[in-house]
Amino acid sequence: MTSPRIYRGLNRREHAGWILGLTPMQALVCLALATPVLWTISDGRFTDAAILLLICGTIAALVVVPVRGRPALRWLLHLALFQVGILTGWSRWQSKAAAGAPVDPDEPDLPGVLQRVDFPDGPQFKDTGRVCLIHDTGDGRWGATARLTHSGVGMLSDEQCERLASRLGNLLLSLGHREVVDRMSLLVRTVPDDGTEYEVWRADHEVRDAPRLARQATDELDRTIGNVSVRHEVFVTVSGSEDRLRKPAAAAGGGVA
Repeated sequence: MTSPRIYRGLNRREHAGWILGLTPMQALVCLALATPVLWTISDGRFTDAAILLLICGTIAALVVVPVRGRPALRWLLHLALFQVGILTGWSRWQSKAAAGAPVDPDEPDLPGVLQRVDFPDGPQFKDTGRVCLIHDTGDGRWGATARLTHSGVGMLSDEQCERLASRLGNLLLSLGHREVVDRMSLLVRTVPDDGTEYEVWRADHEVRDAPRLARQATDELDRTIGNVSVRHEVFVTVSGSEDRLRKPAAAAGGGVA
């Protein structure tokens, strides 16, 4: 059985380098590309030097010029790896839900190595519903995910923003002192907003005797802005290893096998 292939660093942006804005590796590649051009010029073969300059200059541009934060050569390398993955069957997967096939609700419809992730039923709370638990059977980790409801900080004062930042810092500090939860992730998901939730809210809070001009302005805003609006879903996930969670879970009346 072959080990799973993991692609890392796909979200890492390039930073300004040390040598004229280039990283040491980029500088060495540019120097190596300039060497044959200089050799042909020193021998007096200017036609060959022009051809080599065109070829080496193109390769140097692929190495140096960034495209959306990364050099073009790196994009080409990842594209080649993706195509090789398709030809060799590494990336041959499609979810059953997307294909219209029946899905077993007890089995995660996930590709490859993610099949090891289980979602056991979490405890049921009266007001907030059931906690979403995530069990990574491969790495031996447990996590809990919750959806956050937040109105944003655009209309808050500086003092209120400072208080929120202080609370987040206290939360991270307390997690670090306990040494049970070793990872907390904040995930922001942007999805198109069809306006259904807003229409329900507006129908419940609409003032029947509102001025006609106010109604007209609101309708115009709905037509111009509502069609292209998006909404953000925020999730927080805390996780820890089974070894560290076993003792607190047993003390709470349960256990981690």
